[in-house]
Amino acid sequence: MWRSLVARFVRDEEVAGSNPVTPTRSEAPSQVREGASDVEYSSEIQQSTLTRGDCMSLLATVAVAASSSGGGPTWADEVQAWGTLAAAVAAVVGLAVALRQARTAQQAAEADRQAADERLRAERADGERRLVEEREFILHSAKREREIGYAGAMLDRIDDLQRCLDSLPCAGPSLAARKSPGGMAATNRWQAKLESSQAAVNALQKSARVDAIMIARPEIAARYRSLAHLVLTAYEMELVQDDVQVRIAGDLRNYAKYVRLSLQALIDGSEIPPDEIPPRLERSRDGGHWHPTNVPPNWAAEADLDPADPQYRPAT
Repeated sequence: MWRSLVARFVRDEEVAGSNPVTPTRSEAPSQVREGASDVEYSSEIQQSTLTRGDCMSLLATVAVAASSSGGGPTWADEVQAWGTLAAAVAAVVGLAVALRQARTAQQAAEADRQAADERLRAERADGERRLVEEREFILHSAKREREIGYAGAMLDRIDDLQRCLDSLPCAGPSLAARKSPGGMAATNRWQAKLESSQAAVNALQKSARVDAIMIARPEIAARYRSLAHLVLTAYEMELVQDDVQVRIAGDLRNYAKYVRLSLQALIDGSEIPPDEIPPRLERSRDGGHWHPTNVPPNWAAEADLDPADPQYRPAT
């Protein structure tokens, strides 16, 4: 609108100022009037010139006011708009970056929490596992100590037995015959041997019933019970010849040594000797004493602790 006003004003001024203004009414020319007309024309021209400058300034002011009040955008408005848009874009970008960082931080915190929970579960599981292992170790240690104690008691029974093996075969009937009225009078020494044999057999029999069941290795418990059975059989055997008694005593001595080495291996935690078939007491007289097929370690060393053993070697 303001542009059209300026253009119209300029156009009118150019039309009016390009040629002298021709009056629309004709008057009678005169010399004096002509002079006055020249002066008035010149004054009108000057007045018209001043009025044009003032109007141009006024229109420029109006144009600026009009443009600032509601007219078309100026370069300042455009710069301001672009600045506002850039600020909005920057705010959106900053918000997106902040949201992204917050999400990343939340994911990292969640990952840390999950890792902490996983470590806590792992530590708890490890603690429970260690607790179970410690409990099992304590139980195993207590059972092991109890087993060693019973094995030691069984070794004591075997040691007591070996002291009277020579008098053990047929010791029961012999002792009964000597105690019966009219029986042979027994010397004090032989009577003491028979009574010690009876005490050793009773102790071994009781140990086979009580102590052997506390041994965790069933093969060792079976060997100990087999020894008790052989000893009880030999003790209750009817009177036989002396050479048979010597052979039976030798078989019992070797098998008792085999059982003793098995118990020692159990206590030491070393390798247990393999199973062997127990001796048969009523076998033929042919052959020597019973001997294990697979000789256990320390077999010869054990013989040096029993003077009644045929393999005993005196120290030099």
